[in-house]
Amino acid sequence: KAGSLVGFPSLPGGRWGDQGPPRHGTRSAVDRISMGTGWAASLAGLGWIAKDLGGRLSPDPDYWDCNSSYDYALNGIDTIAFILLVPALVGLFRAYRASAQTRIGAAALGSAAGFGLAGIANLLEHCAGMEVLGFAYVIGAMVGFLLLLVFAVVLTRVRLVPSWASWLLLVGTAAGLLLANQGGLVVFGLAWVVLGSVLYRHLPPQEQVA
Repeated sequence: KAGSLVGFPSLPGGRWGDQGPPRHGTRSAVDRISMGTGWAASLAGLGWIAKDLGGRLSPDPDYWDCNSSYDYALNGIDTIAFILLVPALVGLFRAYRASAQTRIGAAALGSAAGFGLAGIANLLEHCAGMEVLGFAYVIGAMVGFLLLLVFAVVLTRVRLVPSWASWLLLVGTAAGLLLANQGGLVVFGLAWVVLGSVLYRHLPPQEQVA
């Protein structure tokens, strides 16, 4: 279909609305948001894979007590993996709102808030001795995963991204939630790496000045 990206339906009025694409030598603001969303998603995915494998290979089974450089590094990766999901989900929400405009898409923002809370609480609880934040970590992580599961279901219906990528995110999120101790977080991370690659590659070519 003319005006569509590969695997993406055209939005009403085209990607940039009725005015057509901007005539600039650099990418539009929409493209920069999409590019940033893709990078954040892929890096978050790599972080989730690294934190899961790092925990399994840790010489200290209690890596969360931060009594070695390895522990500090692994907890740092853990926090970064959570935090990077925030811009990734916010970017997806903005794209979703522009194409579908239904309230259920706000689940992405709730998920972002949950993951952000869990990431901050994780580091402070483990490496700053603020054990009272353990409850905040659990609540944030559960809210993040559950609302992401809702948003992933929504993505399979609106085709904001190719259908297979939406289903991969749904399966990865379910695996991360239900099989966290059996390698599910690696599947979750892989889903975000692939989704980030899809978001980054499915961008219109850079417009040149006429």
